[in-house]
Amino acid sequence: MAEHDLENKRGVRAKKGIVSSDVVTLEQLLALRKEMKDEIASVTSKEISLIYEFIVGENLLKGEVCYYKSDGKMWKASASAESTSKGLLGIPVTNMFTGDLGRFLLFGKLILDSSLGTGSVYYLSTSSGSMTTSPPSGSGQIVRVIGYALTTVGLIFNPDVTWVKNK
Repeated sequence: MAEHDLENKRGVRAKKGIVSSDVVTLEQLLALRKEMKDEIASVTSKEISLIYEFIVGENLLKGEVCYYKSDGKMWKASASAESTSKGLLGIPVTNMFTGDLGRFLLFGKLILDSSLGTGSVYYLSTSSGSMTTSPPSGSGQIVRVIGYALTTVGLIFNPDVTWVKNK
């Protein structure tokens, strides 16, 4: 199939034969970045990460799971409370302090300092800001998949949009 440049109605260029209606092009991601003031952490042939800046609600460590609260800040998430586990989740890419404007991974690969179980599914934990390989099982606790370990330090953060509340 021959490759040649196409331009859509918004002026976004793509290569015919490479891009379909189900694929987001680099140009479209960059346009989204400009509109939403987000940052693309890495764009290679193998990986894309979406990072967005938020105000930090409390001191956070790199790798802690956080949720976006109605006050416009990111706070530690916990599967113990529906209010802190069902919305937008993100992971700080560095250590952060209360009131900082910090960068949060919303989707993509993150290299952590801790040891992960390669191939394991990770869930939001009942411990604030933590993740676990065991789904929470207590009454009223939320079960939500947040990612998958690719290696002992590499996590694909891909929080599921669905969640279940245990009875």
